[in-house]
Amino acid sequence: MRSKLNPSKLHAVARFAQFCVCNPDLLTDTLISQTLNIAIRKLHDFGECRLGPGKYLGHPFWSRNARKLLDDNAHKIHGIKKHLAHEHVIPVHIIVEELLKLPLTTTIGECEELIGNLSLVAIITRKEDAEQLRLVKLTDAPRRW
Repeated sequence: MRSKLNPSKLHAVARFAQFCVCNPDLLTDTLISQTLNIAIRKLHDFGECRLGPGKYLGHPFWSRNARKLLDDNAHKIHGIKKHLAHEHVIPVHIIVEELLKLPLTTTIGECEELIGNLSLVAIITRKEDAEQLRLVKLTDAPRRW
């Protein structure tokens, strides 16, 4: 089960993405892709799932250690936020790249679908996040990731 993204915010981001796709002359400026990147990140801050709404509770995928922190804190984010990381499973810049590769005939609905399908967030501890970054640097992970 994925996070439910705020429908009006998803629609706004998808409209912007479609506008970008339909105006390829704008894509030579990195400001467009950077703005779309920020918009998708902000969209993820308004997720909602069975745990609740928000940047953290709004996403159902938690590492064991992050979930233990939540459980030990009576299922409240306040007080443990500094120990958590909001990790995009598919890097946001890749979502942006995929959106900007869509054909000129792409509809807003198709943009919404792509964003929804690629928007997957996992909540992990900051310690796990640091370890993940260390391991990525030691491996031959693709540069795009």
